[in-house]
Amino acid sequence: MKSINSVSLRLYRIAGELGKRNTATNLAIYDRKTLDVIYLWAAPVTFPDKIQSLIQTVNIAKYTVLNVTKLGKYIGEEIIALNSVSFRDVFIHPSYEVDEEKLRNSLRIILFHILNFL
Repeated sequence: MKSINSVSLRLYRIAGELGKRNTATNLAIYDRKTLDVIYLWAAPVTFPDKIQSLIQTVNIAKYTVLNVTKLGKYIGEEIIALNSVSFRDVFIHPSYEVDEEKLRNSLRIILFHILNFL
């Protein structure tokens, strides 16, 4: 049986609709089983208070969905955490309140600094 592991950053409200909640300590784990695939979503419950939950969730995931509801320092921390585990394919979903051009510029700046740091 195939298993697909994903991290859901900032999608706490809809995570329950994606699957059944199994556990929730530093991170919440939701899963759903279809005929031939098990889908697992992990969300960092204690982030931004504790960075450990963010690091734990990005390390167990193969796919990422980043829901951006506002621009701020936590988006940068999430992008840096994803970069630390070499994520290349991240689905970024901006809400209606977020200016997409400002988001693109912020991501360019963050990624520029990451690449120059390496």
